[in-house]
Parts: sequence; structure tokens; C-alpha cells
Amino acid sequence: MLPTFPRSFGHLPSMSSVEGTALALDLAHVERAQERLLTQFKGKPRIEGVVRALVRQVQHLEVAAWQLLAERQLVTAAGAVLDRIGEILGVSRSPGANDDRHRRRVGVEVRVLRSRGTGGDILGVASLYTAETEMRLDQRLPCEAALVVGFELPGEEAFELARLVTLAKSAGHRVVTEYLVHPVAATLTFSTALSTWEPNNDATGFGWSGDSTLGGQLAGVTE
Repeated sequence: MLPTFPRSFGHLPSMSSVEGTALALDLAHVERAQERLLTQFKGKPRIEGVVRALVRQVQHLEVAAWQLLAERQLVTAAGAVLDRIGEILGVSRSPGANDDRHRRRVGVEVRVLRSRGTGGDILGVASLYTAETEMRLDQRLPCEAALVVGFELPGEEAFELARLVTLAKSAGHRVVTEYLVHPVAATLTFSTALSTWEPNNDATGFGWSGDSTLGGQLAGVTE
């Protein structure tokens, strides 16, 4: 359990270790200092009080340094801290987005800023943004390539992906983004209903099946 610090100290640390690293928050400075007192000084309330008062400041510095070192890294930041990192990079949290989703979106901006415009950088940005790997970069002409996305993307996300790719590419190069908005099989289907076209009603179908002069052969074929 994390200790309770005075109100003047500020917020409590939200974690005591970082998974996958050797980073760990040391919360035992005061106890360790008292244990190191010489035997003749142990059990003396005034001496122990002075030691606690002095070493507690070290504990405060430990927690403050921890919050700067661990809790403000992108991989560990959460809540308001993560939102603030996003604001610095110009990324606002999408409505309903949890920390993991927002962290990935902020990470995309970081990846764009660090991009050198290589094919690997562009694919890395695209993969991080979409959380997919089914895409490739095709060289079309000198200094021109296409990012081919092999899965369906909503229009808004596709436009944002194209913007990110444009920012990540090298100057003097052209990179277009090719993607599917709808599945190919559903873009054109045969109609299962008869034509409902009527004279003087241009909003109903290609023609009227009751009059071949009106192009009725195509009436009701597609929907």
C-alpha cells in the first residue's frame, strides 16, 4: 500500500513499478534510516523524530522524481497525464476512447515526428494507426509510391491515415494511399425487386419495364 503524504506534497504516485523494466519506487527511506541508527539512539523519540523529519524530505523527492520518470512516459501515462501529453502533440482524446486507444493515437504522432521518410517508417505509422499489418508500399515511379491498404477503412479514418502518411514521407516524394471504403462484393449488386419507375418520376430507377422506349431493359437490374 502506498503511504499517505501531507496535502502540501501533492498527488500520490499511481504505481510503484513499471512492467518490463527495472524501475521501482522506493518507499522505505524513513524506515531504513531509523534502522541504521546506532543502538544508543534507537528508541529515543526526539532523535528518531529529527531523523524522520529529515529523511521524509528525501522520500518526497523520491516520489516526485518517480512521477517525472515513470508516470509521464507515454507507455505508462494514464488519465489526465496522458491527455496532457496528447495536448502537447496536438492530439485530443476521441469521445469514448480509453487510455490504450488514446495512447496508441498519441504514439502515432510521435512516430510521425521521428520519421525519416523511409518505407519502414511509413508502414510503421500506418500499422500503429490502424493496428493492422495487412498493407504494403508499392513503388510506382521514381520518387512516387502507394500505400496499399488491404482491408476496409471508414472514410474518416482513411483520410486521417492519408494525412499522417503525407507528414511521415520524405520531402520531394509523393505517397498516395489506396484503401477500401466498402467491400468490393457489395459495391454493385443485382436488384431483387421489379422496377418502380413511372412516367414523370425521374427518381425511380433507370427506366420503366412497361415501355422499351424509356430504356426499360435496365429497369430494376441494379440497386
